Amino acid sequence: MLEARLLSMLEAAKEEGLLRRVLAVEGRGRLIRVDGREVVNFASNDYLGLASDERVIKAMREAAIEEGASSTASRLICGDSAQLRSLEESLAALKHRPAALVFPSGYHANIAAITSLTRQGDFILSDQDNHASIIDACRLSRATTLIFRHNDAHHLDQLLSQTDSGSLRLVVTEGVFSTSGDICALEDIVAVVRRHNAVLMVDEAHSTGTLPPRGRGIEEFYNLVGCVDVGMGTLGKALGAHGGFICGSPALVNTLINYGRPGIYSTALPPPIAAAAAEAANLLLRNGETIVAKLQNNIKLLSAGLLERGLIKEEARTPIIPVEVGEERRTVAVREALFERGFLVAALRYPTVPRGAACLRISVSCLHTEQDLAELPIAIAKTLEETK
Repeated sequence: MLEARLLSMLEAAKEEGLLRRVLAVEGRGRLIRVDGREVVNFASNDYLGLASDERVIKAMREAAIEEGASSTASRLICGDSAQLRSLEESLAALKHRPAALVFPSGYHANIAAITSLTRQGDFILSDQDNHASIIDACRLSRATTLIFRHNDAHHLDQLLSQTDSGSLRLVVTEGVFSTSGDICALEDIVAVVRRHNAVLMVDEAHSTGTLPPRGRGIEEFYNLVGCVDVGMGTLGKALGAHGGFICGSPALVNTLINYGRPGIYSTALPPPIAAAAAEAANLLLRNGETIVAKLQNNIKLLSAGLLERGLIKEEARTPIIPVEVGEERRTVAVREALFERGFLVAALRYPTVPRGAACLRISVSCLHTEQDLAELPIAIAKTLEETK
């Protein structure tokens, strides 16, 4: 019975152009080998190229020699490594907060924060384009979840007006949205949140390390440092390592230590990973303006080429640039044809995006050359023409 169900599910996904497979990849930099073929990597979230930075790798190697490969248990059982403590101090400084708490992944961090901070009778107001980890956290929470239209502060205001002002109202959005690359309308949302005395949580998985001037996130971008109550981020994107974190007040962090089940019941981040992430965070603290300027320049170069060919409608400001295709099977065909031309890009399909709204998601990195950025738009335009 089980096998028949599984095969039926896989066949249905294949028929709709939604079947996914995991690629065999060698290397993680600008050039990678996929199934034995060398391609330019436009799918990675390693926006700043720190995953292959010699200083980050050295920090990881030294910690592995000193502390071993694993933390061996949850932090409440075996305690914290010096590397993990150092990482949390660096993250708190990076995000202008007194405290930070690291989790095994960004997914864990969102689940821990949202389920720990809300209870039955509370309200969660979530942007309709929020990441799957936020959606799942809302489902796991006992609070009532209300969805506001994407980046629409007016609709958020209307929904908050319908809630009980005596309950905790948690507003959750993203700094940079993971599928569209849109930047959160933070100024408008903060005004609404403050008017209703609500609590604001921002997922900064894709805004940390990518937004000017120094890569410290959405608050710095808008010059609104301190406006977010619960800050979330990841270590596996711009910081080039692995894990997730929540930053905020000491009371927030201590609450998550005691009530955040994903952290309580998971093995803590290994010392080598923590050391690598700490080195990456410190590099961003010291040289953020220079590193982010390089990324932003690459974004402008690629964006100009895509605009010139009518592949996007407006200039991109973040390293996530979607190119609309529409039909799922055609999107997969375009991705595969681009692979044959020497480029790896992501094909986003349902349920990541709505049905019929499949797209190519291009991820820009500091590692890309001017030639890469000039050739990709040409390849996409040719491929779209050939797959009409």
